[in-house]
Amino acid sequence: MNGAGFIAMYATLASRDVDCCLIPESPFYLEGEGGLFEYIEKRVKEDGHMVIVIAEGAGQDLVSESTSSMSQQDASGNKALQDVGLWISQKIKDHFSKQKKMVINLKYIDPTYMIRAIRSNASDNVYCTLLAQSAVHGAMAGYTGYTSGLVNGRQTYIPFYRINEKQNKVVITDRMWARLLSSTNQPSFLSLKDVIEDKKEEVPQTQLLEDEISSDENLEVNKEIQLLIGSSLEVSHVMREEGKSNILDQGKKMGIRFILMVNKQGQTRLAQYYEWLTLEERRALEGEIVRKCLARTEQQCSFVEHRNYKIVYRRYASLFFLVGVDNDENELAILEFIHLLVETMDRHFGNVCELDIMFHLEKAHFMLEEMVMSGCIVETSKSNILSPIQLMDKSS
Repeated sequence: MNGAGFIAMYATLASRDVDCCLIPESPFYLEGEGGLFEYIEKRVKEDGHMVIVIAEGAGQDLVSESTSSMSQQDASGNKALQDVGLWISQKIKDHFSKQKKMVINLKYIDPTYMIRAIRSNASDNVYCTLLAQSAVHGAMAGYTGYTSGLVNGRQTYIPFYRINEKQNKVVITDRMWARLLSSTNQPSFLSLKDVIEDKKEEVPQTQLLEDEISSDENLEVNKEIQLLIGSSLEVSHVMREEGKSNILDQGKKMGIRFILMVNKQGQTRLAQYYEWLTLEERRALEGEIVRKCLARTEQQCSFVEHRNYKIVYRRYASLFFLVGVDNDENELAILEFIHLLVETMDRHFGNVCELDIMFHLEKAHFMLEEMVMSGCIVETSKSNILSPIQLMDKSS
């Protein structure tokens, strides 16, 4: 389908040499801060080269100068798309020729005929034979208006109306797109306004990894999780009553306002807030803090004042852990808290990395919920923190 980026996404993941993948489902812009031109200049300066894969339907709103061209259809009834590859190639050349900051040598390759020219292998021949035989058997049996195909490893007859009833799109909040972003390290190319509009109907972060579970299974899993969490809270309460690892017993309260985990490209992998902020305020705050902290050098201290917050941050490999606290809080104690959080994740995942947090986001939130309650640190024992998660793993 020319309005989706499945082929471009899977080709990028298979190649591992691509620096940027542009698809229709993920809008982008060219000029200004955070745009495509800025990213191209940065990667070329760092690596000396860059590979861009662009889907056929990407950037059509940028290419089109009139609505009439966008409303045209081809012989199959699909929206006629303009050649975005040639257009964006020329735009890149024009941009760098005007800037005169660096000289680039751009080569544009249209793989359409290259793909069609590839000879079929034995697996292709067998599969095509099965499809042809299945189609003939269906026609001889009196069926019409269908296509043959494999479903769960079996040859089936699929009615045309089932194929055309809805369009499949790349979901940019699922695992495959997360894998691509991790592989290319490309930014989202979204402005603050685009992010706000795109996130209005987005599901909570703890549900992003549950797309493959049906609604009935979701209800059962949620009930089990609630029971497990309830029992774990009762256990934790008894242990705290006995005086084990409870900072509140010592009268030590920390006014934590938010916790962020951000990678080197400025992409937020986890966000937990302990005070109410609107979505627009959160996005704006995250953007300001991330830009300020990532721009600092290793020689500078890990404490930054921003608005009415004190930001304490620490870098571990490719991830930055940022904690916003009140101005009268102890910075060193917050650094110890960050290190405890990383050690806890490392004990559970084993050599924890960014992908572990992305693909097990719900577990990262569970750990934070066990450690921090209403902005106060209530648990510092790794065993107590991981106990409810281990119970959930055993029951699943």
